[in-house]
Amino acid sequence: MAAVGTMYAVRPHYDVDGCVTTPDIMYPVKRLYPPVTNLRQDKSLEERQESLLKKLDSLIATATARLGDVAQSTSNVTQSDGRFSEILQPGCPVDIVIRTNPANPPIWLNHVKNLLEDSGIRSWWKFHTHSSVRVRPEMKSFPASVEHEDRNPYQLIITVVWSDVAQCPSLHTSPCNRTPICGESNIFRFFARLFGVYDTSKNSDAVTDICLDACDVITSPSLSNQEKASTMKSISTAVEKRSWFGDHSLPLLESYVASVLENYGTKNIPQEGLKRWVTQRVG
Repeated sequence: MAAVGTMYAVRPHYDVDGCVTTPDIMYPVKRLYPPVTNLRQDKSLEERQESLLKKLDSLIATATARLGDVAQSTSNVTQSDGRFSEILQPGCPVDIVIRTNPANPPIWLNHVKNLLEDSGIRSWWKFHTHSSVRVRPEMKSFPASVEHEDRNPYQLIITVVWSDVAQCPSLHTSPCNRTPICGESNIFRFFARLFGVYDTSKNSDAVTDICLDACDVITSPSLSNQEKASTMKSISTAVEKRSWFGDHSLPLLESYVASVLENYGTKNIPQEGLKRWVTQRVG
């Protein structure tokens, strides 16, 4: 039986062997950038970019390492500009009130006044005498109080109230909403923090705390004369060897120690070298 042929022949739609033309776009588009003609210039630009990126990576690594060092040694950094920005308010003077006994005047406040002037802080010092006190002690370098002076030009107004308080002076920065700072050594710490010489370096803070503890022993009414004499001897030895102040620039602390010893009475200091040291700083 013969094979049955196909009903119709199928021809290909495109001639594979022929040339197929694709349609053109509706309109031509010009090049946005000119064609690259200078390959050497492009290579130089690429190398320059790579060099800049490497330098940038190096700078980032160096900055990160230094930030890590700063974070580890934050406690050893001394703030030379102090911390007055924490309490000073633009256009509004800040009041500080100190109540102290005239029998033991804080002579070291003279040095605080000088430091405020050197820092460019406009301060006004006022003095008032409580009715419990008849004679106000004379404090050198302080001008007479001006009662009717305008407050606005000043940034800091410090009022010293002479009162018959016990051996515990106090400081108020805002009597309405803050607890007073009690004790002369704590008042010193307050000003030392503002000037940036306390709570900034472990070494200088240790020196300061040792000195303040020794002064607290001398001013304490509950300790015996033997304990005070022993502490006095330690202070004298430290002053002669300069083991406390020799490696540190702490003139405010020196004025505080000298003030405490002056109030204690130079005639009660058996060490002649310590007497001369107190006289040089107080006189």
